[in-house]
Amino acid sequence: MRADRRRSAAGYTLVELLVALVLLSLALALANGLLLESIRIFSTSGRELREPASELALRLLREDLRASAPVTSMVDLDCRRADRVERWAVDDGRLYRTSLALDGTPIGRRPMLDRMVSFRWTTIGPGLVQVDLVRRRPDGTSAMRAGTSAWRSDGETLEVATVIAGSRIATW
Repeated sequence: MRADRRRSAAGYTLVELLVALVLLSLALALANGLLLESIRIFSTSGRELREPASELALRLLREDLRASAPVTSMVDLDCRRADRVERWAVDDGRLYRTSLALDGTPIGRRPMLDRMVSFRWTTIGPGLVQVDLVRRRPDGTSAMRAGTSAWRSDGETLEVATVIAGSRIATW
């Protein structure tokens, strides 16, 4: 009788504890991966929300240029990707980014910048494109911009930005 009492009061075996520890470790590893991914998404979303629209537009333009090979065009800047074309063009003083299927069918159109005066682009070398943007300064914007701004003043009412980016695609 005494032996039965000792066996039931002894608790868990070492093998049971090791199995529980392994299962707990796997659960914690999965939770850690989800937590890290959530933090990454949260910080990226927060940065994009804090970023002024004009800075976001310039960053998207730079990314489109890097991820594609610009197609020769007289007016619009067409950035051809493997699955679509991103077209940058000014219409009625507003810079638009239009996504097109490879056959030219419009997928979506998003206004990027208002009050545009000019939008010019040139190929300045193999795989290298320079885009010059001029726009009227938005109302309420100080002529003295923060040092991190990509826009620089051009007189009392205009601001200018230049984007230079090289394509990561080897063939043009």
